[in-house]
Amino acid sequence: MIAEQTAITLDLNEIIKRDFKVSMESYRYSLAMIIPGIRTITNGFVQYVSFNELFQEKLFPNTRNRFGMASTILGEAWSNGGYFMVFLMSNFICAVLTLMERGVHRIRNPIITATIYAIFPLWSFFIYRNSLYYPVLMTCIYIYIFMIGILCAYIYRAFPVSKSAEGARSPEKKYRALYKRVFQS
Repeated sequence: MIAEQTAITLDLNEIIKRDFKVSMESYRYSLAMIIPGIRTITNGFVQYVSFNELFQEKLFPNTRNRFGMASTILGEAWSNGGYFMVFLMSNFICAVLTLMERGVHRIRNPIITATIYAIFPLWSFFIYRNSLYYPVLMTCIYIYIFMIGILCAYIYRAFPVSKSAEGARSPEKKYRALYKRVFQS
C-alpha cells in the first residue's frame, strides 16, 4: 500500500518524465464551470475532458478502472505550463487558503462562515488528489446552495406568517407568533 502523498509525487514524476503536455484545455473548462448553468447550456456541443481522462490511459494503460488514478493538480499544472505553472498553481492554492482563513476570522456572518468551512476541505485536503475542475465545481455548488438559502430566507421574511408577526420587530415575537399559530390552533 502506497501513501497518498507518495502516489501523488509518483504521478507528478511520471508526468514530468513522459513530458505530457496539454494546451491549457483542462484549465479552460475548469474556469468555464464558474459560470452558472454553463454545463447545461454547453452539454450538446462542448464536452468536458478532465486531466485524468487525458493522461490516465498513458500513465496506467493496463488499468481498467477510471477512478482518477492520474489526478493530481500539480501534474495538471506542469502539463499546462511547466514549472512556471506549478509555481503559479501552488501560489494560487496558498492564496485561496489564506483568503478563506482570513474570511473565517473576519466575517461575523455565521452563514458565510459555515459556507467557507464547507469549502475549505476541498481546497486544503482534496485538492492534491484531483484536477482543478473538481474543487472549482464543488465550490460553485456550495456557493449556489448558499445563495438559494439566502433567497429562501428573504422570501420567508418578505411574506410574514401572521398579522401579529408582520409588525413585530424582534425575531422572538415572530417565532412566538409562529409557535402559537402552529401549536395552539
